[in-house]
Amino acid sequence: MNKYVALTFDDGPHPLYTEKKLTILQAEDVPATFFFIGENILKYPEVVQKVQQAGQQIANHTFSHPDLTTLSKEEVRTEVRRGDDALFQTTGCVSNYLRPPYGNFNRENWEAIGKNLVTWSIDTQDWQEGRTTEEIFAAATQQVTFPAIILMHCFKKETVVALPKIIHALKEAGVTFVTVAELLSLESAAITGIKVTN
Repeated sequence: MNKYVALTFDDGPHPLYTEKKLTILQAEDVPATFFFIGENILKYPEVVQKVQQAGQQIANHTFSHPDLTTLSKEEVRTEVRRGDDALFQTTGCVSNYLRPPYGNFNRENWEAIGKNLVTWSIDTQDWQEGRTTEEIFAAATQQVTFPAIILMHCFKKETVVALPKIIHALKEAGVTFVTVAELLSLESAAITGIKVTN
């Protein structure tokens, strides 16, 4: 069985740590997917463009990071559209993929959005206050089932430190790194356990 892993980074771009993660990914020749928030795209467009120029996948994480299950269909559409608009204004592209904030979505959201909704199979919980580099590394590398989508975040220094260690450990385990788009194009993406709604 092929061991496919998609590394994903939420809530960026961050003016410092997104670029540090990008440098590591480039040095290791590893693809990843960045789910950017529209508000942050407009604040740091140059960071977004660097991620785009590096050939990494960029996808929508809404405009202002609300829990979509608390919004009306029209409010959901507005959040997604404004996220798309920010991405298009900065990169000239939009994405067919959306990561709902907190992983929260329902059937009404899906119908309103009209995109592939992508969550994750492994949560490193790197967003938690006090989460250590060692804890992030362990969460990303222990008891991994394949294919896997690993959730990390753009704004954490500890994740920057853990990332090369995660990549090296997974490479030693025979992992093939892919973007979310690549993962969904593979037959293995149909394996249960990947929380992806097409």
